[in-house]
Amino acid sequence: MSIGQHLTKLGLAGGVAAAFAVVPAAAQEEAPSLNNGAVSFSLGMDIPTAYVFRGFELEDTGLILQPYVEASFAIAEDVDFYIGLWNSIHENETGAPAGDSNDEWFEADFYAGVSLGMFDPISLDISYIHYLYPSNTFGDYKEIDVAIGFDDSELLGDWALSPYALFAFEFDTTNPGDDDNIYLELGGELAFSLVESEDYPIDLTVPIAIGLSLDEFYVDAGGDNEFFGFISIGANLGMPLSFIPDEFGSWSAGAGLTFYILNDDAGLDDGDNDEFNLVGTLGVAMEY
Repeated sequence: MSIGQHLTKLGLAGGVAAAFAVVPAAAQEEAPSLNNGAVSFSLGMDIPTAYVFRGFELEDTGLILQPYVEASFAIAEDVDFYIGLWNSIHENETGAPAGDSNDEWFEADFYAGVSLGMFDPISLDISYIHYLYPSNTFGDYKEIDVAIGFDDSELLGDWALSPYALFAFEFDTTNPGDDDNIYLELGGELAFSLVESEDYPIDLTVPIAIGLSLDEFYVDAGGDNEFFGFISIGANLGMPLSFIPDEFGSWSAGAGLTFYILNDDAGLDDGDNDEFNLVGTLGVAMEY
């Protein structure tokens, strides 16, 4: 999986099925790639029970659909450029003004970036994200993300955590009173093979993350910076859909649970945040 796909999952809170992206677990023999060109793409759909973004509980009722699409271009050895669109569509018209024509289309995030892998075992990803709210629930804003990852598989083998640090710098916001906030996320992910099968292996991943505020990403009731935002731990299962012919791409399905411990004093969701939150997600993804 590319760092770009990690950002889709981490920065945009999507991609449970894409988290597996039909990449075999370490114990599985890697199948030959169908697409040997310099251009590849992925798409998918997640259906979560709640939309929690970096500790902000934005919606927890009604049907939530989160489709996404991404294209990646291998522009040089160990250098990939990617571009994508991620969406969140809410049955309950979350916060939309009355009579708005896009009242169910809560969020649309356009992003582009570059992944650099020549510093192995350290990886670097730099991306631009434009957060759009077609339902006019919030004002638009932009962000520069810098993600640094470390491949510890040679050190820890099957217990590799693949730790990362994600720095997010907000700017050009149209939300009243907001300034250029800075967010930091630290985390990693354990990966195990539960079922070894040539056609239908089942993998388990256990992602762990902590969200922190370096500059007023989280604030208390008085508007002062709150350093701690949330801790999360998940358990996700993934399996390739091998019955779909290879010429239609590599398909996978996933299901997961994520448990959040949230800072209820950090100005999350206008004080309506639950201190603890369990979010379930079903997803399907395709890569080619």
